[in-house]
Amino acid sequence: VIDNASTDKTVVELEKFSKKCTIFYNDNNMGFAFAHNMIIRKSFATLSCILHNDIVLVDGWLEKIVNKILSDSKIGIVSVVNDIYGTFNKGYELKQDGNFEYVDIESEDQKVDFINSSCILIRNNVFKKIGVFDEKYVLGFMSDADFCIKAKEAGFENLKGHRTVGG
Repeated sequence: VIDNASTDKTVVELEKFSKKCTIFYNDNNMGFAFAHNMIIRKSFATLSCILHNDIVLVDGWLEKIVNKILSDSKIGIVSVVNDIYGTFNKGYELKQDGNFEYVDIESEDQKVDFINSSCILIRNNVFKKIGVFDEKYVLGFMSDADFCIKAKEAGFENLKGHRTVGG
């Protein structure tokens, strides 16, 4: 777990879990990509989960997306539908002109070009093949899109649509 210089009570809450996981603390907010890359580079796990602190989860969410990603080696990234936020519930398709458009999720396991990283599970061999998140996106905006597009170009599938978070 990484705390990217929280200014609220996050640090106090994280301390409750210090015996169950390793927690890294950044003195300064170095941005989404830097923080996630810091953990990814230290990880020896088969899968990495990126989970934002404002996501409401329901029982069984992790087991469901782990089972999905492990069911097919082509799947590189799996995301969930969060019923709280409108556009985060959508996948994205890249258009010919370089812009993107939202894609309504009509079924679970819908393939998309890229997905929001508020709750994603990534197969770590994706990192080995394409690298980590691009840190030029300092605030995090679009680093997830860039990463997903690179994963798709490398032959991985990005799936959106597991309804495993509450609203």
